[in-house]
Amino acid sequence: MREKFRTWNREKVIGIFLLAFALIGPLVIHQNYIIHLMVMCAIYAGLACSMNIILGYTGLFSLAHAAFWGIGAYTSGILVGKLGFPIWVGVLLSGVVACIFGMIIAIPSLNLRGDYLAIVTLGFGQIVRLIELNEQWLTNGAMG
Repeated sequence: MREKFRTWNREKVIGIFLLAFALIGPLVIHQNYIIHLMVMCAIYAGLACSMNIILGYTGLFSLAHAAFWGIGAYTSGILVGKLGFPIWVGVLLSGVVACIFGMIIAIPSLNLRGDYLAIVTLGFGQIVRLIELNEQWLTNGAMG
């Protein structure tokens, strides 16, 4: 048993403590501002980890990361806020919809690398941003 704990590095231990704090922290802390900061930190940490998977492990420079995050966020907001779905259904379906859009952009750009992939994903991100900003019927425009 001791051999197993000796192989743990500092990053694993810190990660376990942060995960425990993220799970237990909202039960102990009752200030809304601190909970809001914890949620925002968790969101950005998740985005950083997913960007690490895309750029760090595959080496592909994709600029559509924020577009997929926006698609998932707006899907969850529309399903829960406008259509009255339960929040967990909205979260799961938002991941499915973002995955579908990811496949839509990935299939035509399978053979692209480097700057060309960056340009295609940048264009996709801008298209999604403009749709989210200008489609009043879908996202409530700039007030969405």
